[in-house]
Amino acid sequence: MAEVGWGLPRQFVRKLGMANAPIIEIYRPVQSSTQLTTTKGEKKEAKIEGGENEAVKYNKNTYSQATTVRQLTEDGKHRPKPLPDSDGIIDGEYEYWLQPENPTAMGMHMARCKISVEDNWNADDGGSWVYTFDAIKDGTHDQVEWGTVTVTGGYLEATAVTFTEIPEDATE
Repeated sequence: MAEVGWGLPRQFVRKLGMANAPIIEIYRPVQSSTQLTTTKGEKKEAKIEGGENEAVKYNKNTYSQATTVRQLTEDGKHRPKPLPDSDGIIDGEYEYWLQPENPTAMGMHMARCKISVEDNWNADDGGSWVYTFDAIKDGTHDQVEWGTVTVTGGYLEATAVTFTEIPEDATE
C-alpha cells in the first residue's frame, strides 16, 4: 500500500559541475510553505473555417518548487543562509531532492534546477527566506521525477542522497 507523502519534508541540493560538491540541506520549512507549482504548457490550436479545431498541441509544462524558512531558530539565534546569493541570485545550477516526512513515501527529484531567494518579513513568521527551485530540462530526465529519496545522515548533516525513480507505468 502506498504511503501519503505529506508532513514535514526534508529538502537537499547539490551544486552541479563541481567535483565533490557538498550536499546542502535546506532548513525545516515554515508550515505549509513548501509547494510545487506546475505551469501548463501553452496550448496551440489549428483552427479551420467555422472556428473548429483541426488539431490541438501543447507545449511541455514547467515546474517551480518554493519553500519558506525562518531566519531565526526557535531559541532566537540567527541562521546563516544555506546558499550564498547576490540580491536573490544564486550562482550556478543545482540538483534538488525532496523527501517527505515518511521516507518510504514518494518524494521528488529535479536533476537540474536554478535557485533564487527572496528576503521576506511578515508578522506571523518574522524574517524569512523564500527559496524557489525552477526545474530545467536535463537531457536524460523529466524536469520533475517521482520516487523514493533515501538520505544518509541526520538533520543538516546529510552525507549522501539517492533517488530511485518510480516508473510512470507502475501499478499498485
